[in-house]
Amino acid sequence: MAHPYAPPYAAPHPLLPFPATPASITPISDISLGTVLAAVYVNIPLCLLLLLSFELLRRLLPRIFLGHHYHAEGGGPPGWAQTPGPLSGLRLWHSTFCTSWSSVLRTAGLDYYMFLRYIRLCYKLCLVSSLYCVGILAPTYATAGGREQGWYRISLKNVPAEAQAGSAAQSAAEEGITPSMRVWVAVAVMYLLTAYTIFAIDAEYKHYLELRMSFLSTGVSSSNPSATQQHYSIKVENIPLNLRSERALHSYFSSLFPGRVHSTSVVLATPALELLSHRRLRVCRRFEKSYSSLASTGVRPTHVVGRKRCMCFGIESEPLCNSKVLCGCCRGERVDSIRYYRGDLKKMNRQYGRVMRELEAIALRGEKGGEEGLLDRVKDGVMGKLGIGNAATPGLMSPESSMTVATAPSYGSFDAHSTDEFERLSSGEHGRTASNPSALLNSSFLFNASPPRPHLIQPGGEDKHLSWWKRGVSKAGGDFLEAVWDYGKRQFSTVVVDGVFNRTVSSTGFVTFTDLQCVSICSSIGALTFQNQPMIVSTAPGPTDIYWDNAHISEPVLSAKTNTASFIVTFGALLWSVPVATIQGLATTSTLSKLPGMAWLGDACDECEPEEAERRKFYANLVNGYLPVLCLLGLMQLLPLLFELLATHYENRKTNADIQRSILRRFFFYQLANVYVSISAASILDNLSEILDSPSSLLSNFSEMIPTVVGYFISLICTKILAGLPVVLLRLGALLRLTFLRSCFKESQLTLREMREVYRKQEFMYGWEYPTQLFVIVIVFTYAVISPIIIPIGAIYFFGALMVYKMQALHVYTPLYEGGGELFPSVCHRTLVGLTCGQLTLLGYLSLRVGLGYQPFALMPLPIVTLLVMGRQKRAYDLPSERLSLERAAILDYDNARGGAQEELLRSFDKKAYRQPLLDPEQRELLPMAYREGRGNGWEAADEEPGDADFDSDGDGDGVECGRPLINR
Repeated sequence: MAHPYAPPYAAPHPLLPFPATPASITPISDISLGTVLAAVYVNIPLCLLLLLSFELLRRLLPRIFLGHHYHAEGGGPPGWAQTPGPLSGLRLWHSTFCTSWSSVLRTAGLDYYMFLRYIRLCYKLCLVSSLYCVGILAPTYATAGGREQGWYRISLKNVPAEAQAGSAAQSAAEEGITPSMRVWVAVAVMYLLTAYTIFAIDAEYKHYLELRMSFLSTGVSSSNPSATQQHYSIKVENIPLNLRSERALHSYFSSLFPGRVHSTSVVLATPALELLSHRRLRVCRRFEKSYSSLASTGVRPTHVVGRKRCMCFGIESEPLCNSKVLCGCCRGERVDSIRYYRGDLKKMNRQYGRVMRELEAIALRGEKGGEEGLLDRVKDGVMGKLGIGNAATPGLMSPESSMTVATAPSYGSFDAHSTDEFERLSSGEHGRTASNPSALLNSSFLFNASPPRPHLIQPGGEDKHLSWWKRGVSKAGGDFLEAVWDYGKRQFSTVVVDGVFNRTVSSTGFVTFTDLQCVSICSSIGALTFQNQPMIVSTAPGPTDIYWDNAHISEPVLSAKTNTASFIVTFGALLWSVPVATIQGLATTSTLSKLPGMAWLGDACDECEPEEAERRKFYANLVNGYLPVLCLLGLMQLLPLLFELLATHYENRKTNADIQRSILRRFFFYQLANVYVSISAASILDNLSEILDSPSSLLSNFSEMIPTVVGYFISLICTKILAGLPVVLLRLGALLRLTFLRSCFKESQLTLREMREVYRKQEFMYGWEYPTQLFVIVIVFTYAVISPIIIPIGAIYFFGALMVYKMQALHVYTPLYEGGGELFPSVCHRTLVGLTCGQLTLLGYLSLRVGLGYQPFALMPLPIVTLLVMGRQKRAYDLPSERLSLERAAILDYDNARGGAQEELLRSFDKKAYRQPLLDPEQRELLPMAYREGRGNGWEAADEEPGDADFDSDGDGDGVECGRPLINR
């Protein structure tokens, strides 16, 4: 006998191991106007509650909602009332609306400015498009004579085919307006929408390109030296072994640009130093924690050595089981915490300084050869046993030959003599100075860097000096084996050694020039030589933009990991229909009502009173319109977390901007798949048996589903307007974090370092927020012509998003790094990809309609034109925005030299700006921070035991150096 709750199943398909359509899972087919209104009625009170909570909480917790005013120099933007009055909420939004774009740019930086400009672009597209799309298409569809009701009456679905036209359509045809003519109107509107979208994106592109060029050259007049130096620097990848030192790299680039190289830096792999830094910082935190306990309680703290502690959001707890009563029978020595951690910190500072000096020497001169000569020593040993070659002492290398870096290395077309001569002259020997490039250019050795050969040497002709039998072996295929050996040695050196043995000096470095023209030239040509494995050159990111934990990873290893990660992400997107179809099938009242105790969710009740039946219908509409949207939004919020972990800890991307770009691309890919899976999942799930029998029926089912799923997307956008944007305003993540820390820790016992961690700068995650806006605009493009009612709803969303994010730019977020808006071209490119998908959706829908004429053929050129426009924009805007143009660089260099600003600019440069933070000289000795800012003498009244003031360099008896609170970066 069947279980009473066992759901009945349809007959299984012979090709399926499971029933084709479970009767207990009803796929979503349509969300009516009443269902959407029910969701809106619930969201409106929720929206008001969230807005009132925001008004209350921003007064109680200004550090969360006014964080920019506490971190940014010079306070917040003009017009902000620091003391809110009765109408402060209205004044807040009025001030946000009236703040000029130039103020936004100065306050938030170019990255956030372009994010807001993109939201404004989407708002403008929706607002203008609603005028002609709704104004033209709504009456065209409404009077077509179809039988649709609700908002589907003003959709393309209401336009019947010629063979299916009813009496109303026939009467309209008698007046000269046929259904085919109405479809021609839809085709014309799609052309108009495409033209206006391209025009608007072109205008924003031109504005972005001008700001980008200004950003790449504003280092000349910037007050921040590190920001200035960024624009004069390049990043170098695939540095060969003989150039992997600061001295060798400086010598090579001085050969290319005599007298114009300011400084060089190479990135080191420092796992031992990183481990030591983490341990030292932990000891310093506990040392500060002990002093804070003494300052807050007046009792000298003690602890049992070896007791564990808990770390939560950067705050460390007291030792677990530290009570004298509970720990009396436990093992471990109880010690004075201040004296114990003070001695431990002094010992670790000495150890850190010793390791740091060794790494600085390696960075300057290079490291000794080890793994890179392994294959050569094996080869020399074998040939020595055979009596071939000059391997007199196989397998051994002299100390001089084991150095991978010579004083004057050779690379590309330069030999050791020419690079040594360049370095000697550029350093100022023989009366010449580095500031006189003309003297260097007139040197005769410049033209002898690659001396002309006396005769043409053909392939395989380099062995003329060998004996006859060696040349015979070479002609018989020995040259091929030698080439295979060289290729394997290069791959072993670049992939295996760099990826497995992990050299101390990596293949990544930075070069700072004294003018912008050198930066423009290097970043434009990309490769510096035509020979094998050329160095790859690009503009340098800012030091704060670099993710230093991954900076030492070689480019081949990074490429291999990126390809693997892309395969995993693509495979996951192909299976994305499974969770989406499951949500659409399970999150409905018809499914939930079959669960035990959930029968009250059913919308049908034969024995109920009319009031009860109406109430059940309302709840059914609410669940059907609200629950699938919430489940899908919750699922989508997990994806950026996974993509960030993938980009940071597996792919080992080297900059924060690159990490955000990776999240943006992959998240958009899933957002795009989500739109079309939501359209097709219900049709596929509902007609799986029919599709397996006749695959061509998939297209007809898809064409029937396109207009009906618009209610689902309208409900989703309405939820994002009334619930999503207020949640963004409330910043629930930061709010819950602060609430948890305040409930678990006493502020009086927190150290200054922990206080700064609690109220740290709030970073804006572009890789999360850009795809959120792209998701909405792709939905609007998909249904702009099919169901134009969605366009004004999209305009409302983008207006609200513009106000919310603009307010947060002015009062909440503080830029941690500045990428110069480099994500904007990728977003514009994907906007046109969404437009192309909307064009193809309309083209496919019209192609599958019965009785239509040439309208699908008229739409075919539109996606091709859009793709051509994308290529033109890439050539006209994307590629030029990657680097400063040579023309503008020459003008700026000339203005600096004529105005006398060049020398002052060079004096502001730091030769160690691109050194890793772990190698910063200020990090050589980590000192504890004061208990509170401005309270350096807070512990002078406390009882001190002898020897407790070893760190007291300012003589105030507190044991810390108040004028130099260092933080290990």
